Amino acid sequence: MFNMYWIIAQLEQERAAAQKALKDINGTFNSGAVKKITKVQASKNDSVISKLFEETELIKNSLKRNVTDIRSIIN
Repeated sequence: MFNMYWIIAQLEQERAAAQKALKDINGTFNSGAVKKITKVQASKNDSVISKLFEETELIKNSLKRNVTDIRSIIN
């Protein structure tokens, strides 16, 4: 019976920690720190991010070519 008390106490601590985490998350959303977006907006954001990623890859490749050209000029 006494062993069950320790198990219950441990479960109560875990429940309290989970409730605190949930309260923190809800507080963050309710304060406006995290903005909720729709699936459509998320899709638009993903397309913009992928375009920006492609542009950065092009810039990286261009810089690599220019560095190689500069090295050949120096040598």
